[in-house]
Amino acid sequence: MTKLEEKLQQIKSKKRIGLMTHVVIGYPTLEETVSIVKTMAENGVDFIELQIPFSDPLADGPTIMKACEEALQKGIKVKDAFKLAQKLSEQVEIPLLFMAYYNTVFKYGTKKFCDDAKKAGISGLIIPDMPLDEEHEEHFIKYCKEADLKNIRVVSPASTTERLKCQGSRWICLLYCQTGNYRCSKRIRPANHIVLKEC
Repeated sequence: MTKLEEKLQQIKSKKRIGLMTHVVIGYPTLEETVSIVKTMAENGVDFIELQIPFSDPLADGPTIMKACEEALQKGIKVKDAFKLAQKLSEQVEIPLLFMAYYNTVFKYGTKKFCDDAKKAGISGLIIPDMPLDEEHEEHFIKYCKEADLKNIRVVSPASTTERLKCQGSRWICLLYCQTGNYRCSKRIRPANHIVLKEC
């Protein structure tokens, strides 16, 4: 059982809601990213999503887009993300996840990205723009499996019932709580309860 599966089982056994937080690697600096992640882990966070900065993060709202932009302006590279993940995985016990866009993965080399992520202590990958329909060409899911990484699929309220059942039965899913970009919200919308039941 992987670290991610153990954490999910622990959350389920306690009948509680798990908490996943998010940081953009290199924002405001690499050193502060490490400090922020360690503080989150020390204060009860269950999973941390480490976003590799990208120039065109279409699934993200203005706050994350700005953080990505500033990290890139400071010269943060993909290799920095792997170094930071390695450092953090030696200092925190909770599962760390990479969030990236597929262009980053493809340019790095899909198999190499998965293998290096595993070596760096990453438990799973969230790649929101990697379509299932392209797996026969890209082999992303295959390489995740070979590296023993969890491929965390992204679903939204706009996903069809058929697609939700397909994804929910085979992978861990991350629900975008609304169509469009990430934004702040204080409550779960009624439509999302339906989506969660389908998964």
